[in-house]
Amino acid sequence: MCSTRLMKQTKILNNMKKLLFLLSIILLSSCSCLLSQVPPLTLQISEGCGAAMPDYRPMLRWSDNCRVDTVEQTPTPGTWLTEKFNTVHFRAYDNFQNYTDALTSLELIDTIGPVLVGVDSTLIASEYDRANNLYDQAERIIASMDWWQTWPDSIPVYEDYANYYLVCYSSPLYAFRDRIPVENGHRAWTFAKPGSTITFGQAETITIPEL
Repeated sequence: MCSTRLMKQTKILNNMKKLLFLLSIILLSSCSCLLSQVPPLTLQISEGCGAAMPDYRPMLRWSDNCRVDTVEQTPTPGTWLTEKFNTVHFRAYDNFQNYTDALTSLELIDTIGPVLVGVDSTLIASEYDRANNLYDQAERIIASMDWWQTWPDSIPVYEDYANYYLVCYSSPLYAFRDRIPVENGHRAWTFAKPGSTITFGQAETITIPEL
């Protein structure tokens, strides 16, 4: 009885060996093993927000018992890539058309940040308009202090603001005196007669035009 059981076990073992051998023959004959031996790749994009697929085949090393015949790459070299993540497929054929596949990933990268190349003229014009409006407000304050007692009867005849030039002078960097040291900084407001000359500091002079 023990002998019969041993024979059955031996027969099952032999059948399993035959099955494994058959599977190995099938796998080797098809030679479609999927390998993942190529490291992940990266590629810098160009100005067209994409990149041409390089030819990576010369960088791969293959071996075969009867010489590697051809190696295919997909996407093919020169293909324009625009997707950030891509899969690259290699297939190597030997002289008997057995082949082996290898896969890797290819990531498009962009290491160049945006560069400000200009500003719309309307933005600049709006800032000048805002500055001009601020000057209008300051000028109205000066005017109100000049004629506040006689408004509005004497404006055309007696008041300086209605007949003279209002001149404002700021020393260099005066407006930034709260951020950086400014020596002897000052700002002056004055009324000037048409045709007169005003001297600021020791050297700066301006001539007031005639009305």
